[in-house]
Amino acid sequence: MWQVVRLSAEATCDEGWRSAECKCGFRDPNTGELIAHGEPLWPERWSCTELYALKKADPEVWESSYQQRPSIAGGYWFANVPLNFYEEVKTPDMNVYLLCDPALGREKKHDFTAMWVFGTHADGNYYWLEMLRERLTPPERAEALFRLHRKWRPVGVGYEEYGLMSDTSALREKMERENYRFHIEELGRKGEWHNVSKPDRIRTLISIGTAGRLWLPNPETQGRDAGQARLVKDFITQEWCRYPGSRFDDMLDVMSRMNDPKFLVRFPRPRPVYEPSQGTRPGVSWMST
Repeated sequence: MWQVVRLSAEATCDEGWRSAECKCGFRDPNTGELIAHGEPLWPERWSCTELYALKKADPEVWESSYQQRPSIAGGYWFANVPLNFYEEVKTPDMNVYLLCDPALGREKKHDFTAMWVFGTHADGNYYWLEMLRERLTPPERAEALFRLHRKWRPVGVGYEEYGLMSDTSALREKMERENYRFHIEELGRKGEWHNVSKPDRIRTLISIGTAGRLWLPNPETQGRDAGQARLVKDFITQEWCRYPGSRFDDMLDVMSRMNDPKFLVRFPRPRPVYEPSQGTRPGVSWMST
């Protein structure tokens, strides 16, 4: 009986290895310790510098030939889906929402915690307002969540429930200590999206992007926050244009949660525009008739 073994140039981890219960993965033959995600498996053949050069020269060859991850038959999902960029927005005219997809651990092998603040406008579009992508502990996640909530005052907060269970105590303690409370909608374990996989969740962004309804802050705008500009560029080059062959998908994943039926996202009503009746001459008041 044959078994296919795919050896990559650098260490990778799947969903099982990321979980706390699983101890498998690539191990150093000399020490027996797990090799961190992203580190070279064969440093005597390819150093970190050489691997970086290979990835930068041709990402598609890197994924297929060196990482043994050929692209799927349909290619990259968002490669031909356009993105729109804005210079500035007026948030008082928007409904603002905050989403969090937490990840455990702060080592290189772990995913990033992603928090996304977005706004909906009467024009029917979704606007990226702020993104956070870092490896955080539960207290650090609570601090970041409260900071974003105080800054943006969202009308709704969604939290991926698998991570919320480990963060509940830190969040409740902070709410009581600071006398600052807000409702958190638990997403993931219940509702219509209970059994929906991550790829299927992310797939729901295709129609929004194709319709031109997703707007990002222009990273080239003068005076733009450097951290946000970097995240926008990373999102485009590392996730949007590379999925499902991308190494990380944390920002795409948290953004897809806005389509969760349990998280009720609403658009503000258009403000009425006064128009004079057809029988009234412009600039003439009723007293002159």
